[in-house]
This record gives sequence, structure tokens and C-alpha cells, in this order.
Amino acid sequence: MVDVTVERIPNMPHMPRANRLPMTVMRHGISMGMALAMICSWSVNKSVLWAILHGILSWVYVFYYALAY
Repeated sequence: MVDVTVERIPNMPHMPRANRLPMTVMRHGISMGMALAMICSWSVNKSVLWAILHGILSWVYVFYYALAY
């Protein structure tokens, strides 16, 4: 028999692990706007520094990119 322990995430009600994962990624990971901004920036500038800066600006840069290009 296998002994299984479950670690609970603080400030989050108990729910199955499959349901907790998207909320954890959105709380601690990169957002879709950040990833999209970095991809758009890379396609135009080919610079990691600009991609990081535009990733920080996130949706602001995505809207600028949509209007400018």
C-alpha cells in the first residue's frame, strides 16, 4: 500500500489538483499578455532586452503593436 500526502496551497480552498494548477500558474507564472508582448517584440526587434521590457509592459505593448503594425 502506498502512503500519499497532499500539500495544500495557502489561501486557497481545497479542490482537486487539476483545478488548482491554472490558478497557481496565473498567480506565479507569466501571463498570456506578457508572452504575447515578448513574441511580438522579438518579431520586430530581434532583441532580448526589448522583449523583456515589452513583456513587463504586457498588454500595453500588445495594443501598441496591433495599432502600429
